Amino acid sequence: MQYLKLIIIPFFVFLMACKGQNSTQPLKEEKTTVEEILIGDWRISDFQIELLIPLSPTQQRGFDDAVQTNARLYREKSHFSFTEDHRYIMDFKGEGADSGTWEITKDNQLAYYTEVYKWYDTITFNNISKDELVLEMKNPDQIATVTLQRK
Repeated sequence: MQYLKLIIIPFFVFLMACKGQNSTQPLKEEKTTVEEILIGDWRISDFQIELLIPLSPTQQRGFDDAVQTNARLYREKSHFSFTEDHRYIMDFKGEGADSGTWEITKDNQLAYYTEVYKWYDTITFNNISKDELVLEMKNPDQIATVTLQRK
C-alpha cells in the first residue's frame, strides 16, 4: 500500500501540471533578470549575524539577545523598495528611511550609494527568486544574512 502511494501522488502532481499547460489563459511573463526581480516592495522575513571575532560567553549571550530583538523588530517594521529608475528606500525598524541609488554589477551584486551616510557598498545575492531574496553583507567582524520577501 505504501508503494502505491509513492506512485499515485507523483502521478496526480504530474496530471495537475499538465492541466495547467493546456489552459486557455495567457501565462504571465516571468521576471528574468536580477534587476527585474529586485524592482518592487520587500519586507525582512529573516535576519542572522555570524560573528567572525571571538566573544566571551557573557558577551555572546548579550550579542545573541540583541540579534534576536533586532530580528523581531526588522520582521515587524522594516520595508525596502527598489524602483525602475534605480532609486531605493530602506526603512529599518520603522526608525526612518535611508535612500539612494542602486545598480546590479556585472557579477550580479547589488551595489548601492546611500545618500544619508554617503557611502557606496555592495551586497551579495545568495539566492534570488521572484518572491524571495537572500542577501549577504560582509565586513571584517561579521557576516549578516538578510532574507527579504516580496510584499
